[in-house]
Amino acid sequence: MLHCLIIKIMLSKCFLFLILILLGVKSQSQTLLNSDLSEIKKEIGLQKGGLKKIVLKKDSANISLKEVTFSYQTPPEGNTCIFDTKFYLTSNNKCFRYIDRYWGDELPYQKINELKKYYPTLKQVDNKSQWVDYQNKFEVILTQDKHTSAVFYLEIKDI
Repeated sequence: MLHCLIIKIMLSKCFLFLILILLGVKSQSQTLLNSDLSEIKKEIGLQKGGLKKIVLKKDSANISLKEVTFSYQTPPEGNTCIFDTKFYLTSNNKCFRYIDRYWGDELPYQKINELKKYYPTLKQVDNKSQWVDYQNKFEVILTQDKHTSAVFYLEIKDI
């Protein structure tokens, strides 16, 4: 009897795993480029983040864009963390650029290393804080805030 119960539990977990694969749940090491807003919300929710604001904008060619900001719970002062992520979506609701804002440089470098494992063609450009993947058509840029040296921005965008 116990043996049958264990087999049923194992089968149900395998089935759930297959469903998640079929639904295309993204790994945290993948970029969210080309994801739509519902996919982004799902991923941010897994990271304990929440929607902060949505702003509609027009670019220089008068094309409508959506700027969506998510914020995260911040730990006690002095701990490295991610503050927020700002996504830029096309009029078709697809992400073409996003920027994570961090306290400290440890987490952005962790994210870059995760991306390099997932995308082996992501390569650093001339010892700069820039990485490009021409095969998957995106780039990653790490910048330090000009006013607060402990704040870093990790930008991931289509090229």
